[in-house]
Amino acid sequence: MAALNLTQRWLPVALLLAFGLWAGRRYGRRNRWFAVGLILMVTGLAYFYGAKKGLFGAWPPQALIADASKVWPFPAPPSGEHVKDFLDVAAAIATIAGLIISLIPFFKPESKVPVLDRARRDMLNLVRVRWITGLLNQTLNEEVQLTPRFIAVPDALQQSDDALPRLNRGNAKEFPAGTSIANIFEGCAERLLILGAPGAGKTTLLLKLTRELLDLAEKDGAARIPVLFPLSSWGANQLPLAEWLVEELVGPRYRVPQKLAENWIADNEILPLLDGLDTVQAECRAACVEAINQFGRQKGLFSLAVSCRESDYEATAAKMELQGAVLVQPLRRKDVSAYWERLGEPAESVRQLLVGDPELWSLLDTPLMVDVVTRAYENQSAGNLKAHGSIKERRRHIFKTYVARMFECLYIASAAAPVNVTRVRRLCAGFPGWLISSFVTI
Repeated sequence: MAALNLTQRWLPVALLLAFGLWAGRRYGRRNRWFAVGLILMVTGLAYFYGAKKGLFGAWPPQALIADASKVWPFPAPPSGEHVKDFLDVAAAIATIAGLIISLIPFFKPESKVPVLDRARRDMLNLVRVRWITGLLNQTLNEEVQLTPRFIAVPDALQQSDDALPRLNRGNAKEFPAGTSIANIFEGCAERLLILGAPGAGKTTLLLKLTRELLDLAEKDGAARIPVLFPLSSWGANQLPLAEWLVEELVGPRYRVPQKLAENWIADNEILPLLDGLDTVQAECRAACVEAINQFGRQKGLFSLAVSCRESDYEATAAKMELQGAVLVQPLRRKDVSAYWERLGEPAESVRQLLVGDPELWSLLDTPLMVDVVTRAYENQSAGNLKAHGSIKERRRHIFKTYVARMFECLYIASAAAPVNVTRVRRLCAGFPGWLISSFVTI
């Protein structure tokens, strides 16, 4: 019975102290003020409960009184009642102070810096996974590449008196061989228009620029977050660009919380890389250009890149108010030959074909066509490559062969269904029309 009574007396104290220690460890990592206050408050309550129930026996003990007399601040020696009153006051102060301290976090706004840092890291990682790891790295051979050439075309931009000096103002001028798109972007105050023929590699250039900017943003916390935005959806509602950017960030591609997306755009934290002005409906294209220009006027200090087909941009009444514009140059024969030589044996049959049919060189002026021909006729015998007819018919034949080979590879790679090459070729026979119209002008 005595043991039971002792347990009943001390159990609440033990539970209070255990709860204080647990809560301190549980919440101390998140908020030290709350943990410290809770421990003080629980300790004070445990003291009052123990003193009231007589858990401490004769309180205070003579040993404690003797120790207290050594540091007692008053002239008269302390009595038991004096020490008890002093301890009661100290426990009361600890309890009240603990309550106040534990409430501080509820009145003190929590810093959002760690949350914003995590959101920034998550966004950088998402952009890299979606566009670089998931797209650019899957289509680009880092070891063997075609190096694009650029010329500055300042006349493609809207001239204004209050604009900064433009990139290579005056006559069009070619950049030195090997100049990267990232260097050009930096050299024109990070406001660049990229023009080129269909298949010239404008989207690939934007992806390479995205990769360079991601590397910078991951090292420099003050750098803007580069985000690729396909412009094809702008014409649906024709919103102001800032509102459209928020809508795209919140949408299924990125799923950024609404408030965070609005803050990022308002605070100029996002570096928009706008791909495919030519994919905006022709009747809406001038309005899209004006929306981009208006965005720049409102922001003042901003970074932005846009890509567009040269012919579609020239047909647009409005012009961009940016600091630089470059035109991707057609590939030269020596560049393509050097590329195939680096590829080695897989491209040998294509090189032999061009020796006997030099007219085919007229088709190989863009990275797209070089890639299509290389993939379509890789490791094929020269006899299988001969095609007759006009250049237009040869182009169509090349795309038909390319699509058929890609589907054969797709079916062969899949173990889910048996390969029926005849059926695949029949299915592919109707594809080249829309495929060609999507990439090239026939």
